[in-house]
Amino acid sequence: MPIYHFEVGVFYHKHSLKEAFSKETLQRIRQKDIIDVCGFIGDSAIIFEREFTERNIYSFEPTSKNYALMQETLRLNDSKRIIPIHQGLGIKSENLKIRFFGSASHIDLRGQSEDLE
Repeated sequence: MPIYHFEVGVFYHKHSLKEAFSKETLQRIRQKDIIDVCGFIGDSAIIFEREFTERNIYSFEPTSKNYALMQETLRLNDSKRIIPIHQGLGIKSENLKIRFFGSASHIDLRGQSEDLE
């Protein structure tokens, strides 16, 4: 990873997908593309690529800093099936401001934060 940040849910529990779904469902998922919304630095996408699908993973990340880190993560992990997309994903097309809290972020409806993108 390009930064020292590891989410337990991603690396150890793998989002609990193996416990949440039957073996039959996991086998069907292996033949499907995956959409990874708010891809952060690509950590989840790497797990999806290695363990859950033989198809493509479309990883959406709207922030410039995290998107650049995602591209580096994909390069460092020799990823071949993750397609990084530098934009958010939602029900309608609009421009919104994102506020940062360390490694977390959220849409800032007030626009009063200094740490906005």
